[in-house]
Amino acid sequence: MWQVLVMVCFLTYPCQYFVQSPTEFYKSYDDCIEIANFKMQELTQKFEANGYTVVHAQYTCIKDAI
Repeated sequence: MWQVLVMVCFLTYPCQYFVQSPTEFYKSYDDCIEIANFKMQELTQKFEANGYTVVHAQYTCIKDAI
């Protein structure tokens, strides 16, 4: 099973890591990475809309042995 992980770095704050809450798991890496890309875009847009300067954002999926 795969879990989304998104990292967002800001101009004046340290980088932050985010996982979905509540946690969702995906059966395939391809399904997970598609959602991870969407979540990264959603997070960066929301932060920028609230006045934060996003300098870097990255996404991946991590394998969880359930």
